[in-house]
Amino acid sequence: MAAVLVLSAAAAQEPSNPEPAARAGFSSDVTTDVRPWTHLNFFNDPVNFQFAIISDNSGGTRPGVFADGIRKLNLLMPEFVMSVGDFIPGNTTDRAVLARDWADIDRQIAPLKVPFFFVPGNHDINNDVMRDVWKKRFGVPFYSFVYRNVLFLALDSTGEKGRIIPDHQVESMRRALQEHADARWTFVFLHHPLWLYEDPAGFAKIEPLLEGRPHTVIAGHTHQYLYEHRNGSDYYILGTTGGGSALRGRRFGEFDHVTWVTMTDDGPVIANLMLSGILPHDATTRADYELTSALLSATQLPFSVLTDSDQSVRRASVDLILRNPSAHPLHVTAAFRHEHALRVTPSALDEIIAPRSEQTVRVTVTADTPIPTEAPALLELGWNMGYRFEDEEDLFLTGTRAIPVRPQQEALIATVCPEFVEQVQVHPVPVDAESVLRYTTDGTTPQRNSPIFDTPIMVRQATTLKVRRFRRDGVASATAVQTYRPVPRGTGLKYRYYEGAWTKMPDFERMTPKFESVMSDLNVESRQLRPDDWGMVLTGKMRIPKTGRYTFYLNSDDGSLLFIDGRLIIDNDGDHSELELSESVALTAGVHDLKLEYFDSLGEAILELDVEGPGLSRQPLPFDWISH
Repeated sequence: MAAVLVLSAAAAQEPSNPEPAARAGFSSDVTTDVRPWTHLNFFNDPVNFQFAIISDNSGGTRPGVFADGIRKLNLLMPEFVMSVGDFIPGNTTDRAVLARDWADIDRQIAPLKVPFFFVPGNHDINNDVMRDVWKKRFGVPFYSFVYRNVLFLALDSTGEKGRIIPDHQVESMRRALQEHADARWTFVFLHHPLWLYEDPAGFAKIEPLLEGRPHTVIAGHTHQYLYEHRNGSDYYILGTTGGGSALRGRRFGEFDHVTWVTMTDDGPVIANLMLSGILPHDATTRADYELTSALLSATQLPFSVLTDSDQSVRRASVDLILRNPSAHPLHVTAAFRHEHALRVTPSALDEIIAPRSEQTVRVTVTADTPIPTEAPALLELGWNMGYRFEDEEDLFLTGTRAIPVRPQQEALIATVCPEFVEQVQVHPVPVDAESVLRYTTDGTTPQRNSPIFDTPIMVRQATTLKVRRFRRDGVASATAVQTYRPVPRGTGLKYRYYEGAWTKMPDFERMTPKFESVMSDLNVESRQLRPDDWGMVLTGKMRIPKTGRYTFYLNSDDGSLLFIDGRLIIDNDGDHSELELSESVALTAGVHDLKLEYFDSLGEAILELDVEGPGLSRQPLPFDWISH
């Protein structure tokens, strides 16, 4: 660790100026001219001091809340304010936009009368440009300091070149802990609650260093408050101070707040000050989190609709799925509101779903006259569902679910690959015992006398496969369609498809792919087998037409990596929204190895690669350069 810098009471008054002198009771390992805090003019410094923590402001910022939190902290006058990151919208490499966003944060923090300590979040640093801007503003993204013999560790969990808390950061924290072994308490601040992640990365090396010393760990990122006791210590995820939130209240962990910490001889006393009230330190426990997560899952109310015709409907069957992932019985009451020309049986529900089970309720709908499927009738299900308790407040939600009365689209074809070499075996999805899949390949809509699709079909030529699910009582689904096109051997890129939940690129070489095929474009969405949590490795040869410097532009949502001849050219890794990075590289004319790694976490799946070079204006990577 760098030599500890001790700052005095003569520290500069202005937040932007260096602080060359020492202030009693405070020390840090930061040696840069600019510092990751505003100033060190502590309001007071008794042995038992008080400080505050402000939480996430990004990911759907609600204007005015963060500034309101700052104003109210001035009424409370803590000795200083800590943070857990996500100050700005981020997700850009435009320095002008970043300067504007940080200037807005400066403006909001400026009225604060006490020191403010910055900790980076993924909206503050998620690419090299943002990391550079951070360092120019604050000097370092991770650091430590001591105040009144209490050690504060501020971690950078945003991922440096895709590595979450790399070894040099772990080593810096180890030295801080070693040098201050007699600290009466240790606080660890980081943005991501890495202890909940499948791969906690470098945090897994820091936790053992904390063993045997009193400590508290505080994070943000999820916008849902959570308290739990772990490894003999208190761990917290804070809610929001203006970040995106449904604000459904304490049991959901969704509220705007600042956290108030009083450091005593017996350890910290923690309270959550909502902008309209006060909550105890265990405001939302893991039990609350699991219960509300289960209720939110239950309220999704998935359904399937089968009809007697795909053109006009006289009779329909709605299967409403009631799922209860909780360990408590789920109480459900609901009633259908519908057009007068429809009759619904049953028209109301009153069910108790056993713990960790699901129940399907079948509803029959009949129409007085045929209703065209292009202008469907609409059922509206008004529901109330939740959990009842004897010794605490009941937890219920109320809402509506709109159900169009038309045949529902279903995933009936398991094999999704628009292109293939020589042949591809197409598999059906499994269906229940009441149903059968029927298919056509001549462009017509499958009917009740079409061939049954219950075993794989071998496709060797351009084919459009259409599939419908028919139930024995005469109703059927909408038509699922998948087109297959043969391409010559060696065309395009090979790809291997994987499934998993990641926040950074996994080691695909250690994993078994779910599917392999070829692609002559980068439309990854047309190859995904499920909506979220999947990845791909694309490999092939790239023929460069002329020697010179080529600039590649890699745009993705979420993470992506570009390798040429085994060398990493663009690192666009991480769980982020759509983000484009570019890099120039000298290439000789001829064939080069090309590899793209990509993963999708949530939301849209986007992977785009543009190129420009000698005599070539910027354009999508020409696939006539590509082979495998």
